Amino acid sequence: MFSSLHLSQQNLEHYVRALREFDIDALEAYPTSAYILARFLEARNERLPLKAVMTTGEPLFPEERRVIEERFDTRVFDQYAQAERVVFTCECERHEGHHIYEEYGITEFLNDAGEPVPPGTPGRIAGTTLYNRAMPLLRYTFGDVGTLSTRTCSCGRALALLDGLTSRDEDILVAPDGRLIPPIMVSWAPRIVEGVRDWQLVQHRQDEIIARFVVDRPLNETDREWLTTYFRGRLGSDMRVVIEQVSEIPLSSRGKHRRVVSTVPLPWREPDDSIGGSTRGT
Repeated sequence: MFSSLHLSQQNLEHYVRALREFDIDALEAYPTSAYILARFLEARNERLPLKAVMTTGEPLFPEERRVIEERFDTRVFDQYAQAERVVFTCECERHEGHHIYEEYGITEFLNDAGEPVPPGTPGRIAGTTLYNRAMPLLRYTFGDVGTLSTRTCSCGRALALLDGLTSRDEDILVAPDGRLIPPIMVSWAPRIVEGVRDWQLVQHRQDEIIARFVVDRPLNETDREWLTTYFRGRLGSDMRVVIEQVSEIPLSSRGKHRRVVSTVPLPWREPDDSIGGSTRGT
């Protein structure tokens, strides 16, 4: 187990050394974390051959897949699932889509009225667990949109395919000490206070983040202190945290909710003053 909260340039050298010493066969990671490791290897003109890299927890972008596969000398098998154990999907060796593991849970695609939509039509993903016997969840929704494919995979498996997954298009945060923080590591922010309906983090400076919240009540000083403590606990005590209560969070130019928007330069990314489109991996 390696921390995704401590991906600094100094620590990455130790991460890579440990991965080699453990002689691992496969790596399971957030796409951003695996990408950061891969770009570190690329900068050193190194490879770390594995049998597979399995990504989960965030959207996997094509450029991330390319660099990860090149530096780990293997294929990426992307997954889509929830910690609540209701839906699980994964690519097979043909990489023609995400197979829906139907023995794991019942996956439905619903319209706004809660009714199933036909294959080929985008719908809100809902899951009924067949796996989590400790806490059964029925038609559990989590804000993501996907499409039940009309295709079948050439691998011959009869499992249905998930197409057109629309999750969050996010950026990597940069901590004041240089650590690169995957967006999922701050995903608990809306659970810190009650009544949060929407939220977004914006970072234009390495030592400052702007945390915007749509809340159905006024934020009080205790709320602001809890949020500030949470963000500083993940991003560093030197991070200046600006809490803003707003009426709405604007959509990106592609109509998506971007939970994290960062224009701070990364080792492989130039500054970008626009928050309308993703700059990840460019």
